[in-house]
Amino acid sequence: MRDTGCESVVVRKQLVDASQLTGGCFLLLRIDRTALLAEKVVISLRTPYLSGEVRALSIPHAICDVIVGNVKGARSPEDPDMSMMVGVATTRAQVKREAVTNRCRCLI
Repeated sequence: MRDTGCESVVVRKQLVDASQLTGGCFLLLRIDRTALLAEKVVISLRTPYLSGEVRALSIPHAICDVIVGNVKGARSPEDPDMSMMVGVATTRAQVKREAVTNRCRCLI
């Protein structure tokens, strides 16, 4: 998830391996003004908004697996890398369009 109100990358703790921990901690202030001690980690990330080795904060009960905030190298929410976008479901229109495309390929 891309969050323009966040100033870091946050990852769900259950997805972090012990080898990715840096040993540091960071006091994370949440939107409801509660504070949470987050562990600093270095992870390899490949998302439509940010890819590569990333310094992140690990918390146990994140609302999603990865939150990409306003960090160096992050793409704008309006400009994701569309080559990484994957649809969970295929619509009837997508199936029809694919059938037409395949038919055209056969004629060439």
